[in-house]
Amino acid sequence: MKKAVFLVTLAILALAIYVIVFSGLFSIHSIRFNQDWISEEEVLDRIGVKKGDNLFLLSPRDIRKNLAGDPRFEAVSMRKNYPDELVLQISYRTPVARLVMDNRSVYVDVHAMIIYIGEEIYDAVTIEGMVLQGAEVGRTIEAGEGSRFRRALDLAELVDQSDLEMDSIYFDEEELTLTISEGFTALFGKEGDLERAFSIFVAVYQDVIKDGTSQGQIDLRNPSRPIFIPVLPKEMP
Repeated sequence: MKKAVFLVTLAILALAIYVIVFSGLFSIHSIRFNQDWISEEEVLDRIGVKKGDNLFLLSPRDIRKNLAGDPRFEAVSMRKNYPDELVLQISYRTPVARLVMDNRSVYVDVHAMIIYIGEEIYDAVTIEGMVLQGAEVGRTIEAGEGSRFRRALDLAELVDQSDLEMDSIYFDEEELTLTISEGFTALFGKEGDLERAFSIFVAVYQDVIKDGTSQGQIDLRNPSRPIFIPVLPKEMP
């Protein structure tokens, strides 16, 4: 009797192993995930999972490990829709600004973390006014509270949230300048409530461009009294 029970158990175990591992029932046929600024092909390459892999044996730990070395990915969760679909929810770190180092683009997130170095692949406002040396992916650029770069990065974040197309941001010891387009700038100064100043800038900017104006300067160093300085005809190129 014991032998019969053992043989039945062994047969069931063998059948389970066959169904799970060898039958193809749990072979992944579909991989779904939310996309952001990284191409579908690159995401699939980074997660290290492909169609045909065994869904039943797949571990969330393996996917997290594959993404751990790439700062463009912040977190990932996984759901298995048996028998053959993998669903991923990915949190991406999104570039808010672009800097330049040795003719290469350096993209940083809101925390000043360098998330990508290479070709210009993302439409983020360029920050100018500092020299980068030895930048590495995954490292954070020093951007302490109150620093000039921190203020420039905060402005870049506001630009990103507004969906306005701006050209670049320049900062130095005295000034923070947003270039809207060639010949069209906005001055924010080196201190003060940047979020309030930017909100006023958006209102002034939208009002100014209604009549087709595309050059001039918006002075927001005193946000309570914003000034638009037009370019006179003789000053135009």
